[in-house]
Amino acid sequence: MKLSDHNPIEEVEKIKEEYFNGPSYSFQSGQAYYMPFEDRVNVPPKKDFEDVHEYYSTLFHEIVHSTGHKDRLDRDGVTGKISFGSENYSKEELIAELGASMLCGVTGIGNQTIDNSASYIQS
Repeated sequence: MKLSDHNPIEEVEKIKEEYFNGPSYSFQSGQAYYMPFEDRVNVPPKKDFEDVHEYYSTLFHEIVHSTGHKDRLDRDGVTGKISFGSENYSKEELIAELGASMLCGVTGIGNQTIDNSASYIQS
């Protein structure tokens, strides 16, 4: 099947829905984050984004963080002591951004978000 035959939005929703034993989700305006102690991903609603692909890229980024939960991969960057700018924090952000980029590529929205991803990784 050619990439153009995919509907990226349906593909993303399928990944979110079929995430076995995945986190809960909330869609409150403000910021996107993953709360390990609640095992919850928050992403602002789609209307808060200029482009729906940015929304889905952000959702993927937070979903990848959730794979580090103690009941999943138990990654130090999620379950350990984390402080902004620390090595653990930086590694976890890199993991989340690389994972999100891969998922965007799989679902057909890869190149739409590359500038946003590049600036995230740079910081």
